[in-house]
Amino acid sequence: MNLETRAREAAEGLRAATIADPDAAMPRLRHTHRRRRVARVASAVVLVVGVAGGLALQRDEGDRVISPAHQEDHDPGTGRSSDVVSAAEPGTTDTHLSKTDPAATLPQEVDLLLRDPHTDPLPRWSAFDQATGRFLWTDLPSDPDVVFSGSRTFLVSSLEAGSGLMEVPCPAVCSGIASFGPGPDEITVLVADLEKDRVNPGPESLAQVYGLDGSLRDKIDLAGIMGTRRHVVEATNDWAPPDGSEALVSDLEWSPDGTRLAVATYPGFFEPDCPPGGRPCEALVWVYDQDGGEPIAVHRQSAYSRDDGSWRPPLLTDLAWTSDGSRLGMVVMSDLQDRATRPPSLVGLDVESGRAATLHEFADCGSCRPPRYGFAWSPDGTRLAVTNGDGVSLLASDGTIVSESSDGGPGPLAWLADQG
Repeated sequence: MNLETRAREAAEGLRAATIADPDAAMPRLRHTHRRRRVARVASAVVLVVGVAGGLALQRDEGDRVISPAHQEDHDPGTGRSSDVVSAAEPGTTDTHLSKTDPAATLPQEVDLLLRDPHTDPLPRWSAFDQATGRFLWTDLPSDPDVVFSGSRTFLVSSLEAGSGLMEVPCPAVCSGIASFGPGPDEITVLVADLEKDRVNPGPESLAQVYGLDGSLRDKIDLAGIMGTRRHVVEATNDWAPPDGSEALVSDLEWSPDGTRLAVATYPGFFEPDCPPGGRPCEALVWVYDQDGGEPIAVHRQSAYSRDDGSWRPPLLTDLAWTSDGSRLGMVVMSDLQDRATRPPSLVGLDVESGRAATLHEFADCGSCRPPRYGFAWSPDGTRLAVTNGDGVSLLASDGTIVSESSDGGPGPLAWLADQG
């Protein structure tokens, strides 16, 4: 029985799908955790991207799991499949792309993307990062949701419109931090500001907005807004070591309506302990209004004490708004050395009041290299899907566990429209 037949048989009542994703190390800690957004629809299914294992489709009742095998053509030298799989055009049944196809610059990081083109929801926009091989998708460009792991060039395609692949260049020094928005056909990428200093641009502090046509449409100087500038040593004209007096950006995410930009920052310094002199050793979440005004610090995450008695600032990643823009979710992480004893946690934040609560403690995922932790708000904002290698759990908005499944793997999550 081929994959397409299995997908068609499993389509009715489908609620969760897992994509196998080879275990590839990302260049930086904050680059390993990409965010996913929620499409504004009445009912949904959860799509799970994992780093290991096969592809599993789970039915509503949770009592039957179909696990198709990986593709047979496998390159033992790279650990990747020879073919990649892409969502087919509407009305077709072909779900495979060969590497010999001109459009086969799609990611080889994705072993299988199993869907029935007649019944499964079709993601309208997808993006592929040529540097990291990450494949990302979103349901509707009019409701920006999922996101992209940055590089100097990435590809965007409108499958619904049948426009094929478009190359969107990022000529600046791009980071792996990006978000769809603020417009329905735009992507915002955090880059280093080469206009100020092409030799020593310092940390990434400039949010550049690209259209899906490749045009550069806007620039937001986060350094000027939130004080993320670094100091320069006049004698050498080189950047001074971070001393904790500036903030470094760890993530950003546009609200669903594109009017507010959430930015997570952490203090930059090289000392093993938090900086002296009463400087705050904390990570913050800011909300910046696109229409102007000063950014507002809506959340402060205090430093934590390590086993050796030193204090370290946490790292806030995977910012995700609810569809109504009233709440933010984020993953709170310790540094790499503490990961085994201090796994990440999921924090929910009421943006208006600033009230925050820990909704979920991720279990340690020692087999994941690097660890990948995923969560996604449901379209109505009343539930969360979370995973980190122990399967997928469905939580109420207050963190109460609604249901759990042993199927699934670590990685980003996204809700897709249920058209069944």
